[in-house]
Amino acid sequence: MEKPSDRLGKMAVSDRRSVIGGLLGSAVATTLLTDSAARAQQQWPSTTLKLVVPYTPGGAADTLARMAQDGVGNSLGHPIIVENKPGGSGIPGTDAVIRSADGHTFGLIVSVHASSVALKMAVPYDPIADIAPLTMLGRVPLVLVVHPSVKATTVPELFQEVKASGKKTFAATSGAGTAGHFAVELLNLEAGIKIEPVHYKGAAPAVQDLIGGQVQMQFATISSVWPHVEAGKLRALAVSTANRTTLRPEIPTVKEQTKIDGFDFAEWYGLIAPPKMAADHIGKLRAALVKAIDSKTFQDKARLLGIEAKSSSSDEMRQIIKDDIERLTALVQRANIKLE
Repeated sequence: MEKPSDRLGKMAVSDRRSVIGGLLGSAVATTLLTDSAARAQQQWPSTTLKLVVPYTPGGAADTLARMAQDGVGNSLGHPIIVENKPGGSGIPGTDAVIRSADGHTFGLIVSVHASSVALKMAVPYDPIADIAPLTMLGRVPLVLVVHPSVKATTVPELFQEVKASGKKTFAATSGAGTAGHFAVELLNLEAGIKIEPVHYKGAAPAVQDLIGGQVQMQFATISSVWPHVEAGKLRALAVSTANRTTLRPEIPTVKEQTKIDGFDFAEWYGLIAPPKMAADHIGKLRAALVKAIDSKTFQDKARLLGIEAKSSSSDEMRQIIKDDIERLTALVQRANIKLE
């Protein structure tokens, strides 16, 4: 039986060159295709990235996303577009990120990502297992402010005034299930008082009614009320976080004044990727995000918005979500909080 090498030997020189050339060409082509695929993997992102913000344009969440937009895009060598998908307490927008399979979509979440679970809202995904945490963006400490008709200048004095008053005391919130709402509910439980939360569709109308005296108090973002505090239209009693905020370090915490354990409420913002995004792509995206968040430019802009900007590791972010779900679920059960 004739071997292939024997047949090759009997060929004309030109024919042999054609066969060998074809074999070499195939090998080179295979190598080039392999190298091209490897380079494509290394060169991620290969197109425009999409950052989904599950809230309306112009709010704090949207503003933070757009603050990071240019810096991250420049680091990765491709632009980032922000896509707003508002509604449903952010759940539909987050679900769209989780289900994304294009490899170039990531999203922003806020603290309602945890509180919606505590409030037993219909969430079509696991808030921990079905996300790939990238980093925290920052948190917004709240300040307890009262209308001038309230005489109290400290939180203990507020408790005494509420107990002694024969009238109902109302606290504005920017919505049911927000950090400000939970803060009021914990005060009620721990101080043995009854402050009625009044839920508004956002911070602006809540602050307006507080200044007008329709409600007596509010846990509000510092940026939304501080001009009114300086003008003497409102009085600041305490901040809602466990430690004093660097934004207004002169204001004591609720915990300092009352010794209420676990009194730590803030709205927070974080960034997530779909769980199926490649690990090395997640690492590259996260590094660019952390670089942008930790920059002086980002930090300074965040302060002006009343936000303490701070990046985190993926594990730290996952733990923050877990802790919030656990403690808020316990608070919802204790206070028998139900969404109307």
